[in-house]
Amino acid sequence: MNYEVIEGADSTWKKNSTDPVSMTANGAYADFRAVRVDGNELDAGDCEVSETENGTKVVFKVNYLGTLGVGAHNVEIVFSDGKATTSMTVENVKVPFDAGHSDTTIVIGGNTASDSEYNPNTGAELPLNAVALAGLCATALVAVRKH
Repeated sequence: MNYEVIEGADSTWKKNSTDPVSMTANGAYADFRAVRVDGNELDAGDCEVSETENGTKVVFKVNYLGTLGVGAHNVEIVFSDGKATTSMTVENVKVPFDAGHSDTTIVIGGNTASDSEYNPNTGAELPLNAVALAGLCATALVAVRKH
């Protein structure tokens, strides 16, 4: 028999998120046998399985999700007489970065982005520029006085 994932099908999880992913299949909890991701059977430490009024709910634990590589993963919720299949996608997280330069590029887990896309120029670099300018002026003044 073919079952369906009626809640949480084709879910997306972002790396470093603290939120688990849950899916509910319309198979009876009494007939539940296993959860597989990419063909590998999960153990109780990877997910929690419970009965709902609509069928069987699987909650993938955050620690387990963190072990998955970026990209799409095949999910099977297996029952004694069939299975429900769907996918789950793991995405990289884009981390804010403020170096004060609009041409700075950051890479986290393969994603690339300009820092100006995530952080406005806050002006935090202005004191450093003032110190550098003062140092340059002092050097020029000393050089002029020596001649």
